[in-house]
Amino acid sequence: MSDRQLKTALIDAVWRVADRLPFVRSATIAGSFSRGEGLEGIADVDTIVVVDSLDRERFAEIQEAFRAELEPILAERLFALRINPTLGPLKFNDPRTAVLHLMIYTAEGHRDHVIQSPFTCLDWQRSPLWRKSDLRSVYPVFGLQPHHFISARRGAQDYLRDLRNDAVSYREVDFRDDGPRQVVRNKQMTSRDRHEFAYHVMRFVMQNFLKLVTRTNEVQEGGELAAAYFARFPDGAGAFGPLFGELMQRKQEGRFKPPVPELFDQVSAFVTAFEAQFRDAFERRAVRHLVFRHAPTELNAGTGEARIFQGRSDPIISATQTEELWDSLNVLAEKVAAHPPKCAFCSEKRRAIGSVNMVRHRLISYRLGECLPRGVPRASVESRLNEMDYGACEGLTVARARKIYPELFAAWERGEDPQFPAGGESTADVWERVWDFAQERWAPGEESSLVCTHNVVLRCLVGHVLSVPQPQWYRLRIPHLAPITVVSTREFGLFVDLEEKVEREIFADFFAV
Repeated sequence: MSDRQLKTALIDAVWRVADRLPFVRSATIAGSFSRGEGLEGIADVDTIVVVDSLDRERFAEIQEAFRAELEPILAERLFALRINPTLGPLKFNDPRTAVLHLMIYTAEGHRDHVIQSPFTCLDWQRSPLWRKSDLRSVYPVFGLQPHHFISARRGAQDYLRDLRNDAVSYREVDFRDDGPRQVVRNKQMTSRDRHEFAYHVMRFVMQNFLKLVTRTNEVQEGGELAAAYFARFPDGAGAFGPLFGELMQRKQEGRFKPPVPELFDQVSAFVTAFEAQFRDAFERRAVRHLVFRHAPTELNAGTGEARIFQGRSDPIISATQTEELWDSLNVLAEKVAAHPPKCAFCSEKRRAIGSVNMVRHRLISYRLGECLPRGVPRASVESRLNEMDYGACEGLTVARARKIYPELFAAWERGEDPQFPAGGESTADVWERVWDFAQERWAPGEESSLVCTHNVVLRCLVGHVLSVPQPQWYRLRIPHLAPITVVSTREFGLFVDLEEKVEREIFADFFAV
């Protein structure tokens, strides 16, 4: 059996297990094993399995099912099998041993992992090897956000901490409580671990930064990667470029002795230089704009087929607001107080104008005005921020519009973007005017702003900036009064930053329960 035949047989065996176990919803083979032609990466075959539920017995059953399928195939080529069921970067390098790095998540666990570790999950989505459902259909990462580089789990600082402590931190699945939970463990580093971690830190930072600013999930390697990164963040390139090249060569050759002198200090200096340049571009010289959807009106009360195409109609804000909405208003007011805007904009509609006034009054009533010497400026009215024009569907429920204009709904189901009947807009029409506003009002050098607008407008903005495919923008749920931060950078354009609670709400329809 050739190397390629062995690889194919191993992949087929993984699929047989996934097909046989009815509770498996998705199986993905990622990492270097998925990309190579032969047995590259066989010492760490990253396999992500998503199940409908998980307990101790099922956890053991899944491992045993993979062992039974894979061991006989590997034995023919005199390979042993080791199953690594941990979550995290724990590696093994035993000779003639294939390591199945089996990462098992519930659907809820995968969603949490996407939000907390977007770099890892975005990389997994690059893999063409999946069974039943791809990871995007369980819960997707569409695009990276600036705050990920500061707050995400398993970021550069986490790897540096491991290097400093000379121990690999990883997570085990534990079942001592009612359900599965993750417990952090540590394993003493070997000389190989130190070099591979150092290489990973530099490669990780450069690749993910480039994914952010190019808005793609494409990666470069080796010299091309270093050149693309240092072209944007050049500080220290003369020292860090050769260091990266040496670490890469040592990894390829399996040469880890003698150790690179002052390895931790050198990699730490690289991360420090990255973070200084990143904060300069995305914080110090960037301008942050706070955008939100207006408070609800009576026409926003419907759900499902009872929803009303409110559009260009002009009702006032509902007199009765829930406690949850008041809590949202308080959070929004606190965000405004923390980053006082120099100007404000809103649509022409009373619900948008009134919502800006609600924020202004809330700041005063909570005495947050002390943080805002000039208060929130009165909003300038902007027609480009108006809600979508629904044409003849204005004021109709979804159910009624579907009955009168079935061809409109049929076009959506085909993935098309039709205009609403009788002079209404398409999503592309809305996006064109929203982007025109953004290019003017959020251009580099413009003042920070507070912006109140509408559902479809924000769907277009969030969908475009986070690289959500346009036919899926309709699935974005924009909560009322939820803060959405737009970061305007001089070099790299506009980015969206979402707090975890807001992100979960916006992408709720993308979660396959």
